[in-house]
Amino acid sequence: MPKKSLHPDCQGAEDRLISKKQAMHVLTVSLSTLNRILREGKLPVCRIGQRRVGIPSSALQRFIHQGQTNAEASVSNNVRR
Repeated sequence: MPKKSLHPDCQGAEDRLISKKQAMHVLTVSLSTLNRILREGKLPVCRIGQRRVGIPSSALQRFIHQGQTNAEASVSNNVRR
C-alpha cells in the first residue's frame, strides 16, 4: 500500500496532537460523528503508528472557529427540504 503524504498540519512538531476521545469531548459529538468528520476531510488526521491517530490542536481550533459545532453540523445534515 503506498504511503500517503502527511497533511501540512501533521508536519509541524510544534503542534499538539489531540486524541479522538479528547476531540469528541471538545466537539460534543459521538465517535461515529467524529469519524464521519474525519472521513469527509473536514479535520486532518495524523497517524501515530499503525492504529493510533491524532488530530492537530490547531486544526481542531480552526474547525471550531469556522462554526462547525455539533448543533450546526446536525441541523445542516438533518434538515429535510
